[in-house]
This record gives sequence, structure tokens and C-alpha cells, in this order.
Amino acid sequence: MASYTAKPQIDPLVREAMETQKRALRAEERKKVLLDARTRMYGIDTDALAAQKAEKDEMAKVEMERDLYYDNLMVYNANRIKDLEREKQVAKRQHNIAEKNERETHIKYRDSLRAEAIKKGDAYGDVKSDFLTFQGEDPDRTARMKAMQIQQQDWLAQQIAELSSKEEFEKKEQAEYDAKQAKFNEVMTRDEQEMAHELKTRRHQIQAENKALAAEKRRRELEDIELNKSLNEMEIANQTNSAYLNEKYAGTNDGRVGFKGFSQEQLQAILDEQEYQRQVKTGIKAAEMERDAAYDMEQAEIRRMMILADRQKIRNQKAALLQLREERKVQALAKTEKYNYLDTVMFSDPIQESYFEQFGTSGR
Repeated sequence: MASYTAKPQIDPLVREAMETQKRALRAEERKKVLLDARTRMYGIDTDALAAQKAEKDEMAKVEMERDLYYDNLMVYNANRIKDLEREKQVAKRQHNIAEKNERETHIKYRDSLRAEAIKKGDAYGDVKSDFLTFQGEDPDRTARMKAMQIQQQDWLAQQIAELSSKEEFEKKEQAEYDAKQAKFNEVMTRDEQEMAHELKTRRHQIQAENKALAAEKRRRELEDIELNKSLNEMEIANQTNSAYLNEKYAGTNDGRVGFKGFSQEQLQAILDEQEYQRQVKTGIKAAEMERDAAYDMEQAEIRRMMILADRQKIRNQKAALLQLREERKVQALAKTEKYNYLDTVMFSDPIQESYFEQFGTSGR
């Protein structure tokens, strides 16, 4: 395998910064060569070309080494998988041979025991006859049949035993499952009971807290009522005993003492201002109503145009379907006429059997 080692992953920003730095260094070198009259060269820079060629050769070599590394790695992995598969097949083949040899040994041992039993004459209840046998007769058929019956009985007994063990195992698993399910149900019931008790306790606590909050709220409301009542009484007393309402002169010159009401001009000015505000409000409301009416008319016009467009679309679809139907009718008529022409004109006189009977009748 090649000695190539994959390079670690580099951050794209770091790689871009490195490339930018290299380009800047090369730009500085080019400036020195081109702008400095003492170091300026004319013609072809063979050193730069040689450096570029060396760099390209190095890159090609690195690419070749990397490709060779990955190719060798793929070949190594493929060979390793092939070896593992071969070892698996060899192990399977050896296992099959061992099973076959064991089965043949068992059969030979069983046949030897059966031959000895037949020689004794008491193994299967039959004694081998000393008379001559007919050609094609099998003298060991009875013994073989009984041996097969005994083997079948053994097989049935084995199957019954396996079924019994399977049923016992299933019963045991079912009993364990039932026990676990009962334990789980018991735990779930206990958890539900604890949860219900906790919820009940929490509801009682919340009820007690709500009652305490309601009592506190009622107490604060009563305190507020009493406070407002006392404040109202105090305000009524103050207003009743105030010098302003009783028109008592207090020796001040602020214009509030001895107030007898507004004059006729002041009242008329107030009424005029109120009338102006009412007219402004009426105008604003009328403008809003006109704007709403214009918006409603615009929306109604848009809906009407949409309905007309939908209807025109439906009419266009119907016209297209009718045109398609007429086109299909024309095509069907042309197809029928074509087939009628073929049947009535081109193939009107089909070849009969008599056409072939006219050949091969002479002896020449």
C-alpha cells in the first residue's frame, strides 16, 4: 500500500485566508519584478515557469499517490471480504460434511442393530423363514415396516414431548406475564389513588385559599365603602361650609369670591363653542360615512367584476368543451369513413379458399 496520508479537514475561512496571503505575497513579488528598474526582466521568466511546472508536477504526484492509496485500500478491503467469505463457505462445508458423516454413522449403527435383531429372531416378532423366496420378493419388508412404524412412533412421541414442553413454556411465560401485569396494575392503581388523594388535598387547599382571599377582598371592600362614606361626608361638610358656595368675602382678590354665575355673553360663547364642536363632530361622522359608503361600493364593484370574470371563464370552458366534442365527432366520422372505405372498396373481395385450390391440380 502507498504511504499517502489523508490531510485533515481545514476550515474554509482559514483556507481562504491562506490563499489570500499567498496571492498577496506573489503580487508583491510581481510588483518588485515589474516596477523596479534594477530588477526588471524582459522576455520569459524561466524560473517562474519552472516553479509553476514543479508545482503542477508535485500536485499531479500527490493526486496520483492519493488515487493509488484509495485504490489499494479498496483492493485490500475487497480481498479481505473475499477471504472472509471463503472461510465462511469452508466452515459451512466442513459443518455439512460432519453432519453427513454423523448421520451415516448413525444409520450404519442402526442397520447393524437391526441385522443383529433379525438374526436373533425376537427383535421385531418375526423369524426369518428358511423356505425359498420368489424372485423380486423382499423377505425383510415386514421387519423394515415395523421398524419404520417404531421410528414413526418415536418421532410422534418426540413431537408430542416438544409440543408439551412448548405449551409448558408458553404457560410459564403467560403466568410470568400475568404476574408482571398484575404487579403493574397494582402499582398503577396505587399511583392513581395517590394522585387522586393529592388532587383532593390540593382542591381543599385552593378552596381554603380562595375563601381567605374572598374574605380579605370583602374586608377591603367594606373598608373602602367606609372610607368613601367618611370622605363623602367630609366633602359635603366642606362644601356646605365653604366660603365660595356661601358667597362669603374672604378679603382676597382672586376673582372667585362672590361668584354669581356666568354673564349672557359668556354663556353665548360657551353655547357657540359647543355648537361648533357638534358641527365638527357631525362633519367628521358624515365624512366617515361617505368613506365607508365609497369603500362598500368599491368592494361591491370588485365582487361584481369577479363574478363576471368567473362566469366568462365558465363560458370559455364550456365553449372549449363543445369545440373539443365537435372535433372528436369529426375525427370519429373520418375514422368511420376510412374503415368503411377499407371494408367496401379495398378489401371488398377477400381471398377465398378456391383461389388456393387452383394450384397443384395438374400432373406436370
